[in-house]
Amino acid sequence: MIKLTVLFFAFILLSACVHSGPHSEHLSGRMQVAGEARGIDQLAKTYGVELVSLQATAGGQLLDLRYRVVKPELAKELFKTNANASFKIIDPKTEHAMEVPDTPVGKLKSKMLKPKINQILYVLFENPGGAIKPGSRVSLVIGSVRIDGVKVE
Repeated sequence: MIKLTVLFFAFILLSACVHSGPHSEHLSGRMQVAGEARGIDQLAKTYGVELVSLQATAGGQLLDLRYRVVKPELAKELFKTNANASFKIIDPKTEHAMEVPDTPVGKLKSKMLKPKINQILYVLFENPGGAIKPGSRVSLVIGSVRIDGVKVE
Protein backbone atom coordinates (compact mmCIF):
# COMPACT_ATOMS: atom_id res chain seq x y z
CA MET A 1 0.00 0.00 0.00
CA ILE A 2 2.83 2.41 0.84
CA LYS A 3 4.52 1.68 -2.49
CA LEU A 4 1.27 2.47 -4.31
CA THR A 5 0.93 5.76 -2.42
CA VAL A 6 4.52 6.74 -3.20
CA LEU A 7 4.04 5.86 -6.88
CA PHE A 8 0.84 7.90 -7.02
CA PHE A 9 2.49 11.01 -5.59
CA ALA A 10 5.58 10.51 -7.75
CA PHE A 11 3.27 10.42 -10.79
CA ILE A 12 1.54 13.60 -9.64
CA LEU A 13 4.88 15.36 -9.14
CA LEU A 14 6.15 14.29 -12.55
CA SER A 15 2.98 15.39 -14.29
CA ALA A 16 3.16 18.74 -12.49
CA CYS A 17 6.75 19.21 -13.63
CA VAL A 18 5.93 18.27 -17.23
CA HIS A 19 3.13 20.84 -17.35
CA SER A 20 5.18 23.61 -15.75
CA GLY A 21 7.28 24.40 -18.81
CA PRO A 22 7.00 27.53 -20.97
CA HIS A 23 4.65 25.73 -23.39
CA SER A 24 1.72 26.04 -21.00
CA GLU A 25 -1.03 28.33 -22.27
CA HIS A 26 -1.53 29.77 -18.77
CA LEU A 27 1.94 31.26 -18.71
CA SER A 28 1.51 33.57 -21.67
CA GLY A 29 -0.16 36.42 -19.74
CA ARG A 30 1.18 38.55 -16.92
CA MET A 31 -1.42 37.20 -14.54
CA GLN A 32 -4.28 34.85 -15.32
CA VAL A 33 -5.76 34.59 -11.82
CA ALA A 34 -8.43 37.07 -10.79
CA GLY A 35 -8.44 38.03 -7.15
CA GLU A 36 -8.53 40.95 -4.76
CA ALA A 37 -6.08 43.55 -6.16
CA ARG A 38 -4.82 44.66 -2.73
CA GLY A 39 -3.83 41.09 -1.82
CA ILE A 40 -2.19 40.48 -5.18
CA ASP A 41 -0.10 43.65 -4.83
CA GLN A 42 0.84 42.69 -1.26
CA LEU A 43 1.98 39.25 -2.46
CA ALA A 44 4.47 40.85 -4.86
CA LYS A 45 5.71 43.31 -2.22
CA THR A 46 6.09 40.71 0.54
CA TYR A 47 7.29 37.60 -1.29
CA GLY A 48 8.26 38.81 -4.77
CA VAL A 49 5.85 36.53 -6.62
CA GLU A 50 2.71 36.93 -8.72
CA LEU A 51 -0.09 34.46 -9.34
CA VAL A 52 -0.30 32.71 -12.71
CA SER A 53 -3.09 30.14 -12.34
CA LEU A 54 -5.11 28.03 -9.94
CA GLN A 55 -6.59 24.92 -11.54
CA ALA A 56 -8.39 21.77 -10.50
CA THR A 57 -6.35 18.75 -11.60
CA ALA A 58 -6.09 14.97 -11.06
CA GLY A 59 -9.82 14.52 -11.62
CA GLY A 60 -10.57 17.39 -9.24
CA GLN A 61 -8.75 15.76 -6.30
CA LEU A 62 -5.95 18.35 -6.32
CA LEU A 63 -5.69 22.10 -6.84
CA ASP A 64 -2.62 23.23 -8.79
CA LEU A 65 -1.34 26.73 -7.99
CA ARG A 66 1.26 28.26 -10.31
CA TYR A 67 3.13 31.44 -9.45
CA ARG A 68 5.94 33.45 -11.06
CA VAL A 69 9.01 34.87 -9.34
CA VAL A 70 9.31 38.62 -9.98
CA LYS A 71 11.79 39.50 -7.19
CA PRO A 72 14.10 36.54 -6.43
CA GLU A 73 15.58 38.15 -3.31
CA LEU A 74 12.12 38.33 -1.70
CA ALA A 75 10.97 34.93 -3.04
CA LYS A 76 13.77 33.17 -1.12
CA GLU A 77 11.62 33.51 2.02
CA LEU A 78 9.15 31.00 0.56
CA PHE A 79 11.81 28.30 0.30
CA LYS A 80 13.52 28.43 3.68
CA THR A 81 13.32 25.10 5.52
CA ASN A 82 11.52 26.68 8.46
CA ALA A 83 9.68 29.24 6.34
CA ASN A 84 6.80 31.09 7.94
CA ALA A 85 5.28 31.36 4.48
CA SER A 86 2.79 28.53 4.52
CA PHE A 87 0.40 28.01 1.62
CA LYS A 88 -3.34 27.45 2.18
CA ILE A 89 -6.53 27.58 0.16
CA ILE A 90 -9.67 28.42 2.11
CA ASP A 91 -13.14 27.52 0.87
CA PRO A 92 -15.18 30.62 1.79
CA LYS A 93 -18.41 28.60 2.05
CA THR A 94 -17.13 26.23 4.73
CA GLU A 95 -13.99 28.07 5.96
CA HIS A 96 -12.20 24.72 5.54
CA ALA A 97 -8.46 25.28 4.93
CA MET A 98 -6.71 23.04 2.43
CA GLU A 99 -2.99 22.74 2.95
CA VAL A 100 -0.10 21.28 1.01
CA PRO A 101 -0.10 17.51 1.62
CA ASP A 102 2.95 16.05 3.34
CA THR A 103 3.75 12.79 1.55
CA PRO A 104 6.51 10.19 1.90
CA VAL A 105 8.38 12.11 -0.84
CA GLY A 106 7.88 15.47 0.91
CA LYS A 107 5.53 18.42 0.46
CA LEU A 108 3.96 18.78 -2.98
CA LYS A 109 5.50 22.13 -3.87
CA SER A 110 8.54 23.50 -5.67
CA LYS A 111 11.77 23.36 -3.73
CA MET A 112 14.40 25.87 -4.66
CA LEU A 113 17.57 27.34 -3.20
CA LYS A 114 17.99 30.18 -5.70
CA PRO A 115 14.74 31.39 -7.26
CA LYS A 116 15.22 33.02 -10.66
CA ILE A 117 13.28 35.90 -12.16
CA ASN A 118 10.28 34.81 -14.27
CA GLN A 119 10.58 31.24 -13.01
CA ILE A 120 7.21 29.48 -12.71
CA LEU A 121 6.76 27.38 -9.56
CA TYR A 122 3.94 25.19 -8.28
CA VAL A 123 2.10 24.11 -5.15
CA LEU A 124 -0.42 21.24 -5.09
CA PHE A 125 -3.25 21.21 -2.55
CA GLU A 126 -5.52 18.34 -1.55
CA ASN A 127 -9.12 18.84 -2.65
CA PRO A 128 -10.96 15.97 -0.92
CA GLY A 129 -13.97 14.80 -2.88
CA GLY A 130 -13.45 17.58 -5.42
CA ALA A 131 -15.13 20.00 -2.99
CA ILE A 132 -13.80 23.05 -4.84
CA LYS A 133 -14.84 23.04 -8.47
CA PRO A 134 -13.68 25.06 -11.49
CA GLY A 135 -15.42 28.43 -11.42
CA SER A 136 -15.40 28.57 -7.60
CA ARG A 137 -13.82 31.53 -5.85
CA VAL A 138 -11.52 30.80 -2.93
CA SER A 139 -9.16 32.61 -0.59
CA LEU A 140 -5.45 31.98 -1.06
CA VAL A 141 -3.14 32.48 1.91
CA ILE A 142 0.61 32.66 1.42
CA GLY A 143 2.37 33.46 4.66
CA SER A 144 0.85 36.67 6.01
CA VAL A 145 -0.87 37.61 2.74
CA ARG A 146 -4.50 36.66 2.07
CA ILE A 147 -6.11 37.09 -1.35
CA ASP A 148 -9.88 36.70 -1.50
CA GLY A 149 -11.86 35.90 -4.63
CA VAL A 150 -9.24 33.84 -6.50
CA LYS A 151 -11.04 31.98 -9.29
CA VAL A 152 -10.34 28.28 -9.83
CA GLU A 153 -9.98 27.42 -13.52
